[in-house]
Amino acid sequence: KVSEAIALYERALNVIPDNEELLSRLGNLYNQKADYAKSAELYKKLTELKPGNAWYYNMLSDAYRNAKLDDKAAGVWEELMKKSNNPDIFIQAANFYNNQNNIDKAILAVKKAIELKPDNTAYLQTLEPYYVRQEKFSDAEAVCNKVLASAKDVWMKDWANSELINIYQKQNKLAELAAKFEKELAQAPKELSGYRKLADLYQRGSEPDKAIAVYEKAIAAGLDDRDTNNRLLDLYERANKLDKAEAQIRKIIGIAPQEMYLYERLANLLNTAGKKEDAKKAWAELLAKAGNDASAFSRYGDRLN
Repeated sequence: KVSEAIALYERALNVIPDNEELLSRLGNLYNQKADYAKSAELYKKLTELKPGNAWYYNMLSDAYRNAKLDDKAAGVWEELMKKSNNPDIFIQAANFYNNQNNIDKAILAVKKAIELKPDNTAYLQTLEPYYVRQEKFSDAEAVCNKVLASAKDVWMKDWANSELINIYQKQNKLAELAAKFEKELAQAPKELSGYRKLADLYQRGSEPDKAIAVYEKAIAAGLDDRDTNNRLLDLYERANKLDKAEAQIRKIIGIAPQEMYLYERLANLLNTAGKKEDAKKAWAELLAKAGNDASAFSRYGDRLN
């Protein structure tokens, strides 16, 4: 009963006309009713009441766009950017321009956000895909290199390296990037990230044997952590190198004997390799550790069946 709800909120606003919560709820209801002109009127008032709230500008712009008033939708951001020093406003404007497929303006808006807050690497993450969409690959690569130089978080560096692989793959230049990664690895053979990005590149280029060799080299160099061992196990399985996969998972079980799922994974691997009796032994070991876990017994019954 949207109309009835709207009527109640309208009556409430006659009493307290500048109540933010009532205005916001009523704006949402008019959106539900697809009365975008009325919704825009309410969100316009909210932007005047709360000029620091970027969300209301988003909603106002969306209301204009839904009402097929694209010029007014764009005008929200153009007017706002003339007077704002809030970098998030420029990011929101970039999102709007991106949705309008106006990537040139999206790029300019993000660059302004970066200018206002240069230490925010998330803004660089927003900028890079826009360059890729325009096939400005050298600009996209420069953004990735900037992230690699400034980011402190490992996951951010992983993102940048993944995007570099994407950029070179789109240009059919993976071999060129592989040579660069190999050179960097030779200069820093104790840096695990160097092995990971090179292995990821080889996987992206459908060269699993080369990726396997990279992780084997990492372990030989003493970088024998759990994640590296897990990645190597996954690669052995995908490449159908089942004997090596078996040896690898037994090694991981030795590292983490308390992790029940590893025994089941070993049993499944042995079964795939045609070693059914060995698979049963792996299940027996699992069940001995599982105690009264009925689901484990049930899964083993399914396997036997």
